[in-house]
Amino acid sequence: MTRCVCVSEPDHERANSNLLYYEQMLATDAMQQQQQPYSDDDDDMPVNPRPMDTYKASAEYQIYERLCRGEQTHVRHVSCHS
Repeated sequence: MTRCVCVSEPDHERANSNLLYYEQMLATDAMQQQQQPYSDDDDDMPVNPRPMDTYKASAEYQIYERLCRGEQTHVRHVSCHS
């Protein structure tokens, strides 16, 4: 979106500064990821110290989480009728 504004209005000061800021942010993030890349090892993954409550331990929540990650689930299609 910001690039579109910069193309259509090259003198738009706010869009140009936002674009520069975003590019610098992306470059900084890329450098940090190169310095500390995550691997598939569980030891490198951040640990969430919060205890799991009853709902988050339920099968319903686990299915919801898999759906959010785009993973396959074996849940039948449910639709709402008004």
